[in-house]
Amino acid sequence: MKTKRVQVLMAPEEYERLERAAKQQRVSVGDLIRSAVREQYLRAEERRQQAFENLLNTEFESDWGTPEELCEEMDAAYDERGDLS
Repeated sequence: MKTKRVQVLMAPEEYERLERAAKQQRVSVGDLIRSAVREQYLRAEERRQQAFENLLNTEFESDWGTPEELCEEMDAAYDERGDLS
């Protein structure tokens, strides 16, 4: 249910372009704008979050080994050298 109203001022030429696009898609200008906002801002955030989660769940292997092995190696090196600051 839609309960919030947004008022946007734009140049007449921009609005006319939106009207033409809405007519071509057989939707209202409001529906066209809501769809654009969802795609540009709301779904983009969902895609970023999914990409981040995918990255976190990716098995990582390199010449240095896994991230866990690399952390262990770095911890051991710090332990050997003491405080580096």
